[in-house]
Amino acid sequence: MVCNSDQTHVIGLQLAQNQLTGTLPADLNRLTNLTIFDVHSNALAGPIPPLTGLTNLTNFNVSSNALNGSIPALTGLTSLTVFDAAHNQLDGSIPALTGLTNLTEFFVDDNQFTGPIPALTGLANLDFFSVTGNQLEGPIPALNGLTNLGTFYVDENQLSGPIPALTGLTNLRIFDVDTNALSGSIPALDDLTALRRIDVGHNRLTGSVPAPPNPAAFGEGASNLCPNPLDLTPSVNDDFWNFATGFMPWWKGPNECEDVLFENDFEL
Repeated sequence: MVCNSDQTHVIGLQLAQNQLTGTLPADLNRLTNLTIFDVHSNALAGPIPPLTGLTNLTNFNVSSNALNGSIPALTGLTSLTVFDAAHNQLDGSIPALTGLTNLTEFFVDDNQFTGPIPALTGLANLDFFSVTGNQLEGPIPALNGLTNLGTFYVDENQLSGPIPALTGLTNLRIFDVDTNALSGSIPALDDLTALRRIDVGHNRLTGSVPAPPNPAAFGEGASNLCPNPLDLTPSVNDDFWNFATGFMPWWKGPNECEDVLFENDFEL
């Protein structure tokens, strides 16, 4: 426990990896001066309590526990920079992130969330967004204006619709939408100068592969375009994608684009 300089207010609870059991305190929101709450990697169960009123909270980390129930409303937590509830047993929908203008990192991967990904509009400081391994449905929200976005993981869900435009995401390094039910074409990548890995495999994407972004930034064999029913007509872009996927040609390998098997098919 960390207190302020005159020992009158609790400003930090940092109890990660302490083999804690039981539940989170129901009246946590009474600690209105709290800035950091970190109890990751314990054996805590039960729900996340209400967080309303924790307007000074910057870092909330309850990852790698056995928490269940839904994430409470985050509205009004305007100081929040990091929210991490990954690797639990949480369900329900992901709450609205509107107004969290200082948010830089959001992790809720490997839970049981359903419903859509909330709107990300206005989160200009967002750098890392991960909702991997849930049961989310609906489209990927618009990403325009997220100029600081560096890592975007929405793989292993049940998302549908097109991949939104990625234009202007000049800090984007990793983009992973693998194993969903996305359709349409792969959007233009040519101004994504920081991009080093893209994974769009196991979807229903069509059309030709786009022109490459900055080849110097890409890792060899780190990307994946298949399986998808893409246009396999030879293209001037093939040499780059051969390098980026590590296969020659890029549509061959363990998951060939010629024999599309939608392992992520499900009943809507």
